[in-house]
Amino acid sequence: MIPVIQKNYTCTASGEVFKFVECENCRFKYVYRMKRTVRGEGTSFYLLDNAGAENRARSRAESELHNQLIHDCDPIPCLKCGWYQANMQAKIRSEYRLWIFWTGIGFLIAMVAFALMAYTESYGQKKLITEFFSASVACGFVGIAAILLRKLQAFRLHPNSTPAKDRIVIGKWNPQSLDDFENAQKIAASGPEQN
Repeated sequence: MIPVIQKNYTCTASGEVFKFVECENCRFKYVYRMKRTVRGEGTSFYLLDNAGAENRARSRAESELHNQLIHDCDPIPCLKCGWYQANMQAKIRSEYRLWIFWTGIGFLIAMVAFALMAYTESYGQKKLITEFFSASVACGFVGIAAILLRKLQAFRLHPNSTPAKDRIVIGKWNPQSLDDFENAQKIAASGPEQN
C-alpha cells in the first residue's frame, strides 16, 4: 500500500455589501449591510503543488464570498410594515430547526454502522445479528422520520404570520431607509466640513 502524503491549505475571505430592498408588500425601500465570511480549501498531494493548492484555496474562498454577497440575503423585514420578502422567507425556512435534520442524518449513519456490524457478524451468533439488524432498521426509521418532520415544520413556517409590530422591531436593528442611506452617502462623499 502506497502512503498518501498531502498538505491541506485553507483560506478565509470576508466581505460586506449593502443590500437594497423594495418591500413586496408596501413598496417601501430600505437598505441593510450584509457581512459574510467563508473558507476555501486546496490540497497538495505529495507536496508537489503547494503554491497551486494555496492559490486554489484563496480562489475558492473569493469565489464563494462573491457568490454569497451577490445571491444570499439576511432575514431583515421591512422597516415600515415588517414584511419578510420571499427570498428572506426561503432563507428562514432553510435554516429552521436544522438540528432536527442533522439528528436524522446521525441516525442514518448509525443505521449504516449497525447494518455493517450485522454483516460482519453474519458468521457468528444469530441473536447478535438480529439485534444489530433490528437496531439498524430502528435507526433508519427514526432518521427518516426526523428529516421528514423537520421538512414539514419548515414548510408550514410562515415568518410573516407573527405580529407586524414585532417584525418591525427586528427590522430596525440593522437597516435604514433608502432616503437615509442616500443622505448618509452624500454627507460621506462631501467630506469633512470646512470652517
